[in-house]
Amino acid sequence: SNWKPNYCYNTASSCTKSTTPKVYSTTEGGNVTVRCSLFLHPRNRKFLCREECNKFLFDTNDVTATGDRYKIEYESNTLFNVTITELTKSDSGRYRCGVGRNYAKNTCQEKKMHLYPSSKPYQPPNNHPTTTATTLQPPGNP
Repeated sequence: SNWKPNYCYNTASSCTKSTTPKVYSTTEGGNVTVRCSLFLHPRNRKFLCREECNKFLFDTNDVTATGDRYKIEYESNTLFNVTITELTKSDSGRYRCGVGRNYAKNTCQEKKMHLYPSSKPYQPPNNHPTTTATTLQPPGNP
C-alpha cells in the first residue's frame, strides 16, 4: 500500500477527529490499554501518535503487532486496542490513535493520559523481549 504516516500528520485537517478525548489515569511503571473506537478492516493501517501527530509511535497493517513498548490489536470492525507498557512520567499527555485509509480521510481519535507515581517503587522487568510482529492470516481468501 502507498499509505504514508505523514498523510495524516502534515495537516491536522486530513485527520478527522472523533468524540471528546477520553482520559486514562494510570500509574508509572504500569501498563495501559487504550480503546480506539473507529471503523476499520482488520488489514487497515492502525497507528498511535503523540499530540498533533508530530511524533509517530507505532503502526501496523497486521491484525496484531507488538513493538518494544507498544501493542496494537484489532478487536472488531469498530474497535482496536493499543497497549503501552512500562509507563514513565514522559508518557503523560495527548495521543491520537487512528486508522489510515488509502482512498478516504484517515480517522483519528484523541486520548489523554495522566500518570501518577506508583504506590511502590518501580522494578523494571528482568527480560526485555526483542521486537516481534506477528501476522495472523484471516480465515479464507483475503
